[in-house]
Amino acid sequence: MIAFSGGTSLEGTLAAENSEVCIDFKRMNKILSVHQDDMDVVVQPAVGYEDLNKTLSTLGLFFPPDPGPGAQIGGMIGQGCSGTNAYRYGTMKDWVLGLTVVLADGTIIKTRHRPRKSSAGYDLTRLFVASEGTLGFVTEASLKVTIKPKNIRIAVASFPTLQKAVNTTIQITSSGHVLEAMELLDNTTMHAINKAGYTDEPYAEESTVFFKFCGDSPQSVQRQIDHVQNIALANSCGYFKRSTTDDEATSLWQARKTALWSLLALKRDPADDFLSADVAVPISRLADIIDETKKALDKSGLVGSCLGHVGDGRNLLYGQ
Repeated sequence: MIAFSGGTSLEGTLAAENSEVCIDFKRMNKILSVHQDDMDVVVQPAVGYEDLNKTLSTLGLFFPPDPGPGAQIGGMIGQGCSGTNAYRYGTMKDWVLGLTVVLADGTIIKTRHRPRKSSAGYDLTRLFVASEGTLGFVTEASLKVTIKPKNIRIAVASFPTLQKAVNTTIQITSSGHVLEAMELLDNTTMHAINKAGYTDEPYAEESTVFFKFCGDSPQSVQRQIDHVQNIALANSCGYFKRSTTDDEATSLWQARKTALWSLLALKRDPADDFLSADVAVPISRLADIIDETKKALDKSGLVGSCLGHVGDGRNLLYGQ
C-alpha cells in the first residue's frame, strides 16, 4: 500500500511498480487543534503546510519546513523534508513532536504525546520521519511551531565563480550571523529563471546566492544586509540587490521558489524525462561537488543544473 497526500514528491516514492494499492488521504485535511501557549499544533496528514501557515499567521506563529508549493504534512513527514528554511530552522524531523501511525497489520500506535521533552523509551517519532511510508501510515501529527519572522527582506548576489559564491556563504556562517536562508543557484538555473519569465526582472546568468533576513526591527535587518554585502563584495560580487519593501522581497524570492518549474521549461521535447537527486556534503566541499557534477553533465550531453540549500551543505542536482 502506498500513502498519497499532496503528490508533489520528486523522489518516486508514489510510483506503484508491483500493483500496489494507493491510499488517498485528501479527506483527512483538518487542523485539529492549535495550542498557542504550548507552541504546537495537531493536524491530519493532508493539511498543506501553506494552509497551516495561513492559519498560524493570524496568531503570530509559524511552521518553518517549506519543501515546495503544494506539499502536505503526511508527505513531508514521510520524506523527512528539507526546504529553503532548513539553514535556520532545521528539517522536518526537528519539528515533529509525536505521531499517530497505523502499522501494516492494522495496529494503531502513538509514538509520543505533545510535551517537547521526554526521556522515556525509544525515539519512535524520528524512526517514522523520513521512512518514506515503509513503516506505517501517519494519520495524525503533533508539530512544534515558532514565532512568525518579522521584517523579512531578501538580497540577491551574483558571482563570477561557484567557489566565490560558496566562500561568501562560509564566511557569513563563520562570522556568527545566522540568516533565515541562503540558497545557491548555478548559471544554468539562472538562465532557466530568465527564460521562464516568472520574475519581474532578468538576473545575471552567473552563480547566484539568494539571502533571506529577518529581525525585530528594520534597522537590525539592514545591518545584517550591510554585513553580508561587504562579505559578498570582498568575494568579487558583481551584482547585489536588496529589497526595501515587502513586495520587493516577495518578488526577489519568487525566483528561488519557481526555480524547479523554470528548469522543467528547459525540456527540449515534452517527452524528455526529468531526473533529480539530492546530495549532502560539508559546506567547504560544496563547490567541488558542483564542479564535478557539471563536468559530468557536460560530458553526458544532458541538460542539467545544480542548486541547493547552501547554508546547510545540501545540493540538488537536476538533469533531463
